[in-house]
Amino acid sequence: SQLAGATLQVHSRIDNYIKVGDPSEPQPYVHAPTVLMELSGDELLVQSQVSEELPGAELKVSLERTTAAPLPRELQGQIELARLNLEQGREHPLFICARQRDQSRVWTSALFLTL
Repeated sequence: SQLAGATLQVHSRIDNYIKVGDPSEPQPYVHAPTVLMELSGDELLVQSQVSEELPGAELKVSLERTTAAPLPRELQGQIELARLNLEQGREHPLFICARQRDQSRVWTSALFLTL
């Protein structure tokens, strides 16, 4: 791994939504969660994942080590849409979720479908 000896730093802030004005100049918002994480690549190699909880509903920032092994690029399967009992004529977001080999979860972005 190329993490050994590296230093990782994440600095982020979740601001309010800017409706009017310049988004690069956010308006003051005292409740905006900020995070500054700094750790060594060696720490991440040992812990596999480092997370910091943020104020808000289930907000957190995580740094996770991924495998060096090649990952699949394509998956195949079938979804029986009739069993989902979706309302006809409206758009539905569909998220596909799976478990990885280490039992962590992975999911797609929303796939929008209309029946």
